[in-house]
Amino acid sequence: MKPPFTLFPYLCILGALVASAQGQKKDRGFMNGYPLRPVAIDAVKLNGGFFADRVETHLEVTFPYVMNRLAPFIHNHHREADLAKGRPAKPEIEFRGGGGLTLVRALEGAGYSLMCRKDPKLVAMMDKFIASVDDLVDETGSCFFGGAEASVAYYWATGKDKYLKASEKLAAHTRKEFFDAKGNPIKEPHGHGGMEFAHARLYQGTGDPKYLEMARKFADMRGMPKPDGSIRNNPKFSPQHLPVDEFSEPGGHAGSFGWFASGLVDVAALTGNPKYTAAVDRLWQNLVDTKMCITGGVGGNGGIEGFGPPYYVHRGGYNETCAASGQVFYNWRLFLLNKDAKYLDVMEIVLLNGLLSGVGLEGNTFFYINPLEVNGDWGFNMQHQKGRFPWWKVVCCPGSISRTVPQVPGYMYAHSGDDLYLTLYAATETEVALASGKVKVKQETKYPFEGKVSLTIDPAKDGQKFNLRLRIPTWAREKRFLPGKLYTFKEAPPPWTLTVNGQVVATRMEKGFAVIERSWKTGDKVQLDLPMPVQFSVAYNRAVAYNGRVAVTRGPFVFCAEEIDNGMRVQRLAVPQLPKPNQVKVTSIKEGLLKGMPMISFPGVEQLEGETMGVREFRVYLAQPLMPYEGKTRPATIRLVPYFSWNNRGEKSMTAWLPHKVEPGKKGEPLPWVSASKEKAPVSLAGNVTAINIHNKSGQAVKIYWVGYKGELVQYGELDPGASREQTTYSNATWLITNKNDKPLGHFVTGPYPASAVIPSKN
Repeated sequence: MKPPFTLFPYLCILGALVASAQGQKKDRGFMNGYPLRPVAIDAVKLNGGFFADRVETHLEVTFPYVMNRLAPFIHNHHREADLAKGRPAKPEIEFRGGGGLTLVRALEGAGYSLMCRKDPKLVAMMDKFIASVDDLVDETGSCFFGGAEASVAYYWATGKDKYLKASEKLAAHTRKEFFDAKGNPIKEPHGHGGMEFAHARLYQGTGDPKYLEMARKFADMRGMPKPDGSIRNNPKFSPQHLPVDEFSEPGGHAGSFGWFASGLVDVAALTGNPKYTAAVDRLWQNLVDTKMCITGGVGGNGGIEGFGPPYYVHRGGYNETCAASGQVFYNWRLFLLNKDAKYLDVMEIVLLNGLLSGVGLEGNTFFYINPLEVNGDWGFNMQHQKGRFPWWKVVCCPGSISRTVPQVPGYMYAHSGDDLYLTLYAATETEVALASGKVKVKQETKYPFEGKVSLTIDPAKDGQKFNLRLRIPTWAREKRFLPGKLYTFKEAPPPWTLTVNGQVVATRMEKGFAVIERSWKTGDKVQLDLPMPVQFSVAYNRAVAYNGRVAVTRGPFVFCAEEIDNGMRVQRLAVPQLPKPNQVKVTSIKEGLLKGMPMISFPGVEQLEGETMGVREFRVYLAQPLMPYEGKTRPATIRLVPYFSWNNRGEKSMTAWLPHKVEPGKKGEPLPWVSASKEKAPVSLAGNVTAINIHNKSGQAVKIYWVGYKGELVQYGELDPGASREQTTYSNATWLITNKNDKPLGHFVTGPYPASAVIPSKN
């Protein structure tokens, strides 16, 4: 079905041309062009607390550390420019670690860092670097560091446009490289997604519609045959295997997908074309329903640093830090496009858990990979390290941290007309220009560790009428930690409350926001209380690596058990019975790097028997469901800390999914029959050896098929009426039953125990 015709993209371009003809300046300010406008980074003041601490650590430690490590690369960049211009050049510096990809992301982070805090030395360094970029573009037509992501951020921070103009010259060369004189494609996009992202950003920084048109063309090139008719290079590494309007699920390299998807949202928002909007929404829904870890991490397949099949999310998943950065950008843009808080709910969880775990608390050590369980022996990080690395030869992730963390102040507020959105809660203050006039807002809160948020509203004039929209996170209003079908709380959350000047007020819920519509006066006080009980989550049963286990969360944080707090390898811990509320304690850590952070404790058990696994066995174990345990146990207190903080106090064992109990396929219980009229047979997933004994009581002859890992059907014979068959299999295997004409009747999904399976007479 073709998308409905819309005049919006053409009106956008026409509007730009008319404005130009009339001498009006197009809005080139921070994140322009979206239905919602975020309050700029430099217009939000952080007044202490969690986010302020993380941004301060970035400015004082992480960013200077990254740039210092990249100093030899920057030196060689100036050398290349000198050689290109025929100037005397200093000797090349050989060095190990870092490179172009790291630096280009750090350069983007420089602009955002300057929006957080003015730094004349950084400006001087950037201006010198930009002069060399300009020289290289002029002399060679190319420079890897000339991209618009960095130049537009620097323009927004300083108002200087030399970098921006160098990016425009580079874009002219890009146009000739990828398109002929008539605008037809002559070369496929690069493997790592980002062409849409870069040129949409250049449009935002310059207002020139030709860059938006380039971004749109790069989006439309996805999935098209190569101009010479040959097969595309690694089509599933980056999203190039299908046209945009046929995309239904994320695939390929998880980091590349995040940058591509972010750029596609830019194209959707800036053109208004519903084809792109529908595509990004489809991809997002599939992602949160089938491919996202509870921390927001994505990319379970370490072999390609990317996505596996649906429900291939497991405790040893790759979850690259760069991919988390891409998810922050993707979800933030989806919110600005659709005005729906569900995207913010995902973004917040990715930011607090999946991304911040990638940088040590001191700010100068990093994770490339972010698994949900380790045993202290597995060298999971770069070059088989068991902990965080200070630097290595592939260090793209420090660059991703550098471009993401300084954008946090810009994620706090957004507005449109007379609607003011509170998007992240933190101790902040800002002034926002609404249609009815300016409004000052001050937040006082200990969020995200505590759920009480106090606001002071000061409108430009008393009686000013506007809508205040406060985000009520998914974890505070639904029986789930984050949007999607993958994870469910064992208990529903308690009710949240909202008052104005001490009085409960009438509100309506709209796309995840509590909306207060009223006339405001100076000094109005708003109090939002989001209770933060400790919650236990279970996963959808097709995510087999979590079967029989529970994850522990509080507010927007995922918690994990570390060996240092529990005095034993955490694989020995289990919680056979979930604790009662009065058995769960939340205390504040008193000293060390985690000082001031919450620690959760509750009663569980220590399993006293079990085999010691080698690294290879352990990695297989991470993708498998919980096996029954019938050995001896003794009581133990289980202690957990926020997941993002793990591995800052030693390189020992950790888990974010605690063994609970084996639910499906209990001993002596037959497997449930699922009729074909109710549900299509799903694909089989990985599991442990077990057996199934099939009894045919349907009154007709049937065929037995195993449903393969990719949905293929493998016949295992036929079964006459009244006959039985015992079959060795694996847990989480799907066995489809059809009639003699291959019409599906129903299916069974095996559990961890050998079990009987009865084909009923009525289907």
